[in-house]
Amino acid sequence: MSRLFSLLGCWLCMAAAQAQVVRLPDTACAELGAQGDGFEESAPSWPSDGVGGVVGSGGGVVAVPGFESNPAYAHREYFWFVPALSTPTAMPVVVLLHGTAGSPANARNEARTIRDLWIGAAQRHGFAVVSPVAGGSHGSWIAPSTPGAAPTDYDVIAAVLSDLESHFNIERARRYLWGFSAGGHVALDLVLNPLHPGFSRRQFAAVAVNAGVLAGLACNGVSEYGCNTALQDAFPRLPVQVLVGDVDPLRTYAEGDSVRFSTRGWVASQSFRYLEFTGGHWVELTHPDLQWDWFCQFARRLDPIERFRLRPALP
Repeated sequence: MSRLFSLLGCWLCMAAAQAQVVRLPDTACAELGAQGDGFEESAPSWPSDGVGGVVGSGGGVVAVPGFESNPAYAHREYFWFVPALSTPTAMPVVVLLHGTAGSPANARNEARTIRDLWIGAAQRHGFAVVSPVAGGSHGSWIAPSTPGAAPTDYDVIAAVLSDLESHFNIERARRYLWGFSAGGHVALDLVLNPLHPGFSRRQFAAVAVNAGVLAGLACNGVSEYGCNTALQDAFPRLPVQVLVGDVDPLRTYAEGDSVRFSTRGWVASQSFRYLEFTGGHWVELTHPDLQWDWFCQFARRLDPIERFRLRPALP
């Protein structure tokens, strides 16, 4: 899907009001139960205060607000895991985006499989995971072509995150986004292109991908100059980690992206990290912990526009 970057101008004027990403103390990366006292007070905190959810693994269904009569968006499924915490507190969340599955039925299986892959890391480190099911005919993601285009799967992802946060106490200052392959392309699209008010750079503190590349979506159909300009203008610059196999067909693209990021404002090992593993186009059992080691360093402060969007409704 190609994009017209000239459409971004109306969004860039709001850059100064965007959320600020901050680095957390080392205790934020400790395994569950090992955090030092006072961490919650020293870090940005913006709990969702959701209630009614039961910890463990489960699934849910959402309808995209405003499109409840559209059969493609009235009954969208997702899978989640929420660990039991010894001390009740708001917990981080990782949104998981699976790769192209080949069919809608396989997309459901992929979403559940990806959720299951992350459960061990979530239990060890005390964070929730939520895995939406893509809605495309080939089991992949339907992305907006222009800012505000709707409905798309970006509306679904936003609705899924909102639903989870209404049932569990999620630390919204520590939302993270991970994707594999086509899901990774979507995650990088969020880094670059402000296309949806509820699924954008404002909602997340960091991004990580397995085999996600800019050419897959964010810069698809865009000139090299246009892609580089979009990277240069992207603000805030969300921390990004890219993990790819050394024999993955997308490795060359991912390696090229690492140069783009490092020459367009991201700082190696601080706001951008590129890693290769011995293997191909897949996710290994150790990768969720490796990606969490990146995520756990970051939180975000609430920007004024997002604060206004999520203000309590008047009685």
